Amino acid sequence: MPTEPKTFYGLVDCNNFFVSCERVFTPSLEGRPVVVLSSNDGCIVARSNEAKALGIPMGAPAFEWRDCLRLNKVVQISGNHSLYADMSDRVMRTIGEYVEEYEVYSVDEAFLRFPPSSALRTPPLSGEGIETCRALRAAIRRNVGIPVSIGLGPTRTLAKAASKLAKKHAALEGVFSLLEHPETDALLETFDPADLWGIGRQYAKLLLGSGIRSARAFRDLPDAWILRHMGSGALRVAMELRGIPCGEHAEAREHRKSVICSRSFGRPVATLAGLKEAIAVHVASAAETLRADGLKAGEMTVFVGLRRQGYGQAYPSGQTIRLDHPTADTPDLIRASHGVLEAIHEPGLSYKKAGVRLAGLAPDDATQLKLFGNRAADPKREAVWRAVDGINAEWGTGTVRFAAEGVDRSWRPKSERRSPRYTTSWEELLTVR
Repeated sequence: MPTEPKTFYGLVDCNNFFVSCERVFTPSLEGRPVVVLSSNDGCIVARSNEAKALGIPMGAPAFEWRDCLRLNKVVQISGNHSLYADMSDRVMRTIGEYVEEYEVYSVDEAFLRFPPSSALRTPPLSGEGIETCRALRAAIRRNVGIPVSIGLGPTRTLAKAASKLAKKHAALEGVFSLLEHPETDALLETFDPADLWGIGRQYAKLLLGSGIRSARAFRDLPDAWILRHMGSGALRVAMELRGIPCGEHAEAREHRKSVICSRSFGRPVATLAGLKEAIAVHVASAAETLRADGLKAGEMTVFVGLRRQGYGQAYPSGQTIRLDHPTADTPDLIRASHGVLEAIHEPGLSYKKAGVRLAGLAPDDATQLKLFGNRAADPKREAVWRAVDGINAEWGTGTVRFAAEGVDRSWRPKSERRSPRYTTSWEELLTVR
């Protein structure tokens, strides 16, 4: 009797995404060690395989690795996030041409969902399914220029594990399936539990300290032990490793608890006007994130970091307030943030960093009404935000912005090695001679 087809999942993961974006427009970087730097060129946030082979860790301060970078002729590039966001959008649109149901998980990852009625209903251990995924991978490479790895599995967790295996072993040609795979146990035996989706750094340490050194060993732990030591989220990971789908993953199902936007300044800021401009930029970005997720904030923290005499900066200090009513309205949030900033700013001091944290988040349609002080929903105002957010999503962050965010932004983080914004700025289009 034939087996009833089941829903299965895929995970498309862009390889070394930031570095790959840079290589699309600068092919001479292929085969060379490359690192991408964070705000103010301070930390290493992306590495090519060649840089990883040199032992350069993710998140390392660039100055600590200065000699290694110089001796090994590692190319250092400032983060070009306008370019990366646009390239991500192109990857996702290409996925949409091949797969009917997909979910953008991060800037460089997307989950695929194949229901039983899908054209890929045959288990893609070989044949049609694998070939379709290879066709998708080739299309992304051809249309966008980004190499990707694709994993398939009966659950999201196994699909993500399969994508890591596809990336690790070149012989797999970027596509690997754990659907009905005869060696699944053996593969999970070689898989570090720290690399599992949903197992963070602290839980990885707990597992290692308990003698659990493989994903298979974690999968086979008693449910009671996992619940007692790691909670229900980790139990869902274990269930999915056993091939039992648990619906949306805990991280995807539960809305975020807070939104934080902050940056170190390219040069110290001493004026209240300069700090207000920087805070307005961060608030606008955080508010846009809230609206994209259908959330409102009920609490705000504004913090600033003082410049020390000598190297470094003091730990940021700030103040938290409860908002009059939960909101994702940018003007309301900017007005509130400037009020907090006026209270904590000290004239005569030089500040090196500023940021904002929005918390007390709740779904837009589930916020608690107050007897006094709630503003009625304004359909026209909401339509304005949909239009503004749509323009910024299409043409790049900051295309439409508030005057409070400033124009010159002399405080902006240093990006001395940033490549041109080839796809989002007319002035920086690639010139072919």
